[in-house]
Amino acid sequence: MSRWPLLLLISLTSACSWFDGDEETRPAELVDIENPIRIKEIWSKDFGDGSGDIRLGLLPTVGKGKVAAADAEGDLATGDAETGKLIWKIKTDHPFSAGPTIVDDRILIGSREGAILAFSLEDGTELWQSPVSSEVLAPPVAQDGVVVIRALDGRIFGLDESNGQRLWVYDRGVPILTLRGSGRPLVRAGIVFFGTDDGKVVALRIADGTVLWEQALAASAGRTELERLVDIDGAMAIVASELYVTGYQGRVAALAVDSGRMLWVQDMSSHQGLAVSRTQLVVTDADSSVWALDRRSGGTMWKQDVFKNRQLTGPEIHEGYVVVGDSEGYLHWLSLEEGTQQGRVKLDSEPIHLPPLVKGDILYAMSAGGHVGAYRIVTE
Repeated sequence: MSRWPLLLLISLTSACSWFDGDEETRPAELVDIENPIRIKEIWSKDFGDGSGDIRLGLLPTVGKGKVAAADAEGDLATGDAETGKLIWKIKTDHPFSAGPTIVDDRILIGSREGAILAFSLEDGTELWQSPVSSEVLAPPVAQDGVVVIRALDGRIFGLDESNGQRLWVYDRGVPILTLRGSGRPLVRAGIVFFGTDDGKVVALRIADGTVLWEQALAASAGRTELERLVDIDGAMAIVASELYVTGYQGRVAALAVDSGRMLWVQDMSSHQGLAVSRTQLVVTDADSSVWALDRRSGGTMWKQDVFKNRQLTGPEIHEGYVVVGDSEGYLHWLSLEEGTQQGRVKLDSEPIHLPPLVKGDILYAMSAGGHVGAYRIVTE
């Protein structure tokens, strides 16, 4: 039997619905917020049809004063990051699945057909495309002229940014059963860090794909394949010499960037990733609770559990607040110090699957229906 048919890819929410009744899976009701902060919608716009319920890695990106967004039907568009005014929009034959990413003067994006494409940031002209081994769900990253791609079958590709030529391949493989999704690789100082579907964190040299170290975050254990899921699919973060990472049915941990040595670990299940402030590490767990941990020790500082079954996104830090999206299209602002609810806006009637993006003082978010909103906190 070939390797690919052995892969059974599931979404976490689908897996949960096999076993839970309607009462247990109903999203928690939202309550009124006393004295909410003022959140101004700068602009909102439809940038295509979005990703629907396929749970693709399509997230808007901001760079060079522009915001770029794509949908699963092959539409790609850019707008002014401050006003949302459309600059250009193209329709392609490519079923986009991850990205886009703005790198220098081009836009990089992955497809469900197993390809990476580069388009001109100025006018949308296709510059090159390069095949990879399978569907791409993690947005591309780039540094030092090398584009790094994580394919769904576990392979990591290094491509020449100028022409898409393959430079190296790292083949990890995946377990028989894995969550549908791929964490975006993280690049810093010539090294690319990523989590695997069997619960390990790996560091590669970006120039040639050489393995520098790997560290097991969690061991696969249990009687069934479902119990043995230990995917690392969420966002990672680096502060100074420490790498922070989370895993499903596993742990939140701080690792030494240079060696992968475990500095501290906290048992917690998360597939959505984390965000970092100066002293805090914020995590959305598998039960849609939001946690703040001490970045230096992993100790719990607060927990907010009022969002049960709202299928929260990973968190983002916005002007001193924690922001998460949910399955009913809401964005929630929480106090970074205490975790209390401070603000809420409705982006769309469609779910928000991916974490918001913050550039400067503006927060951008995109719904599964392709609706993008930009928000700023008003302090006057």
